[in-house]
Amino acid sequence: QQFFNNGGVQLILVTAGDYTLQGFKNAIDAAKAVSEDFIYVVINNTICDVAEAVNGYTSTIVLEIAKWIETLKAPQTIRLLLTKNIKSSDDIPVYNYEYIDAFKDLSVGVKYCSKQVNGKVVDAALLIGAYFTQINLDTVESIKDYCYTAEEILNEKTVTDTDTGLTTTETTNVASENVAQSVYSKLVNRNYNFIDTIGNKIINFGGNLSNGTAITTDFATICVENDICYANLNNMIDKQYLSEAGLTNLVSAISKQLQRYKDNGYIRTNTEYTGEDLYITYNGKSYCVIKKGATLTQGFLVFAVPLSNITVRDKSEKRFTPIYVVIESLSGARTVEIRGEVR
Repeated sequence: QQFFNNGGVQLILVTAGDYTLQGFKNAIDAAKAVSEDFIYVVINNTICDVAEAVNGYTSTIVLEIAKWIETLKAPQTIRLLLTKNIKSSDDIPVYNYEYIDAFKDLSVGVKYCSKQVNGKVVDAALLIGAYFTQINLDTVESIKDYCYTAEEILNEKTVTDTDTGLTTTETTNVASENVAQSVYSKLVNRNYNFIDTIGNKIINFGGNLSNGTAITTDFATICVENDICYANLNNMIDKQYLSEAGLTNLVSAISKQLQRYKDNGYIRTNTEYTGEDLYITYNGKSYCVIKKGATLTQGFLVFAVPLSNITVRDKSEKRFTPIYVVIESLSGARTVEIRGEVR
């Protein structure tokens, strides 16, 4: 209900067979059997960070899961989202510092939430996923920061009738955390996301993963890398010849995918490349892919090593020469290396 109230489009619910790293991997495989088109994975907070592994994922296992996810590459890169309740209206206890600091170098999204329904803290991390399921990558300037997004969340409160003395439970769907300034600073400094009020608006504060990376640019980076991989894969499935024409087809397919990211705002056009000089060596020859400060009118460059210099091994294994995609994105310069194999 929280997810769909906030515009979430599609959700896959999976029950873990056991609360181990392998059990989590099995749950991911079960989700992929339904659809491979997902990025964010939320562990329900009632089975997260519990005392006994038999009842849920311990802190140690959750950290193992986060580190395993960090090793995944495109296509189908995923991100872990967690909900944390600080259990204090005044301050953040030391144990919470220690817990979240364990993720400070990892690409994990953390949402603070103290609101409860049926005695259980709401899985507010779902709202991060809800926001990104609404992004249409084919829409102009659709890549926008998650920070300051209007959100609402259910919360139960006990109301006592002054006449009868009877108590009832009421639910509101515009709950705000209303944290003190000292707590606000600590949440922001640790890259928590949380719902609070500014003026008469209830919005999300934060917008970063635990490692400080903006969730929006991380999302777009995953999408563009996945699209590049799938463009390459689809061309391989079409049985490309190991020829200059086949290589041109790969480069064209990649460039076509990158065009949508020019339109949606992730790729910055008419800019300079901010990365370091990129030189590669292949089959005994050195190539300059791009130099720092080079003008990128399109915002990207697709460089392919000429097929005339293909190695004997790559030719015998029906593998195209390397292709490099250089992107100047909202988050800076990014390079993707592609190797296409003819099967």
